[in-house]
Amino acid sequence: MKKRLFAFIFIISLANIATRYAAAQNAAQVSAAQNASGQKLNVNFYGVYSNSGDKSMLEMTRNLYFAQLKEMENVTVADKSSAAFFSTENGELQIMLPETPSENSTVSFFVEIETSGNGKWQSILHANSENSEKKIKLKKDYTSYYKILTEAKTAISETLALYTSQTEYSELAKPASGTSAASSASASAAAIEQNQTAAKTAHTTTEAIAGTWHGEDFIDKIVILRGGRGFIIYKNGATMNINISITSDSREGSTINITQAGKPNASFFPELSRKTALENAPNAEPLEWQLTLTDSNTMQGSKKTLIEDENSPSGASQGTASVTWVRK
Repeated sequence: MKKRLFAFIFIISLANIATRYAAAQNAAQVSAAQNASGQKLNVNFYGVYSNSGDKSMLEMTRNLYFAQLKEMENVTVADKSSAAFFSTENGELQIMLPETPSENSTVSFFVEIETSGNGKWQSILHANSENSEKKIKLKKDYTSYYKILTEAKTAISETLALYTSQTEYSELAKPASGTSAASSASASAAAIEQNQTAAKTAHTTTEAIAGTWHGEDFIDKIVILRGGRGFIIYKNGATMNINISITSDSREGSTINITQAGKPNASFFPELSRKTALENAPNAEPLEWQLTLTDSNTMQGSKKTLIEDENSPSGASQGTASVTWVRK
């Protein structure tokens, strides 16, 4: 019993430290998405659902998530967890609202935590419009429960950033009422094109693109942090630190510049044979990406890297390749 109590107190201490640290590191992530409109994001917090039977741990987790939401800039949160009713019908967690929502601009936010039974955990963060027209779901896998607590603030920021960015770009695609099927299809096509144009010409920030991205055959994930830093994890196990900067043009919009930070590594060139990569890596220029947003969750552009070159004595030379990154 004493061991269990000590472990519980230890986890609470870790969670409190994580709350203060994460608040300082990530409080601005949603703020950037809201600053343009000057409005706060209204959030109704409906608590945490879990298949774990530890009620005290679940209550502590609920309190932690609510405290972190309250500390976020440009977010107004109301605790609705006492009125929450969850349903797992059809194998998917759904929240049953006790009353008809009065404002569709309010976000319903709740968290689902599952255990696989082998010590690993998964959190699923939900951000839905109160009229259920829009639903955002962000899944995170963890090797222990306490990591859910220490990394909760980042997960909340990513989820709300996804929600707000999708709101900005999806407004253009709403069809007008009373239109025919043919005109609706035509309007939808025009809206998609307009939506893509808006994404390309919009002036973005590192906070707005913060999150986890996927793209390229040999890359497992790309993580962009607020403040212009991040890292890339390759499928071969190598990790590259990256710096992110954004240049803006009044007509062309924003260009996202991503540059390798740190020493060169042959593992950063998995497209090449191992022998060629080892020979060329020491003198290779840092990898660079120049990307633009095509919508709120997609970036496209070019990557400056080493490519195979039969005419080069070393077997490779500097070149470019087209790439697409998609937010997870």
